[in-house]
Amino acid sequence: MAKHRENDDKPEFYRRLEVLCAQSGLAPSGLAEKIGLSSGAAASWNRGVIPNGETVVLMAKALNTTTDYILMGVEPVVSPALTSASGVGEAPALGLLERIRADLATEKQNFHQEKTQHQEIQKSVAETQKELTRLQKDISDTSKSTIRAAEKLVDKIEQLSLFGVEPVKGGKTQK
Repeated sequence: MAKHRENDDKPEFYRRLEVLCAQSGLAPSGLAEKIGLSSGAAASWNRGVIPNGETVVLMAKALNTTTDYILMGVEPVVSPALTSASGVGEAPALGLLERIRADLATEKQNFHQEKTQHQEIQKSVAETQKELTRLQKDISDTSKSTIRAAEKLVDKIEQLSLFGVEPVKGGKTQK
């Protein structure tokens, strides 16, 4: 009878945890170690400390149950949409969570690939803009040079005209 009284003094959360651990062949301290915590974490749970959400998720996964059952004793409802192809439920919430994680990993990879492509395009655009600026400068310099050459030619024609030499078609001058 004393053992029953001890059990009544334990938090409801911890009593459920003990049953789940026993079904999995673990003690609560063994569960704590399995999910990467010190065995002392189980002692704090026995004193009424509720673990954080991340820890509860790890516990549920290790015990093949749901976080709702661990925390509140709510039995999982198996929806036909969350059963395997054989029609047998396989910890449906965990299976769905794994599919969502896989989809997220794929989306993350796609995002990084698109980001890399975008960065490459931006780099190419920047290089093209630099080349365009260089070509515009070259054209400007060439235009200035052509204008200067034309101005010199006009000056020479004017000088020749002063001496009575008239330019003729074909580039030869006449006296």
